[in-house]
Amino acid sequence: MKIGLMGIGNMGRFMAGHLIDGGHEASVCDHVQAAASELLPRGPTWAADPAASTVGSEIVCTWLPMPEEVEEVAVGPRGIIDAASPGSILCDVSTTAPPTRYDAAAGGQ
Repeated sequence: MKIGLMGIGNMGRFMAGHLIDGGHEASVCDHVQAAASELLPRGPTWAADPAASTVGSEIVCTWLPMPEEVEEVAVGPRGIIDAASPGSILCDVSTTAPPTRYDAAAGGQ
């Protein structure tokens, strides 16, 4: 299974690491490439932006700190919605309120 992983910070790097170690094909994306430095030697590819990480992914997981980041990554330019395939799943485990998730989901409809 191909997974796009975004937000490789305090929470995301550990969860992403488990998915990578589980043998999933993955790409990682973060606004700071150095955040992925411990993950990249374990096999995932680096993606320059959320759309690049999303292309071909069956599941996209995000771990982002604020609602603004979730909206930018999901529906902003070169965001998840621009590149998601029909039937793909967005798993947002960010620190945000439910309305943010609903707004991001509405962008994909």
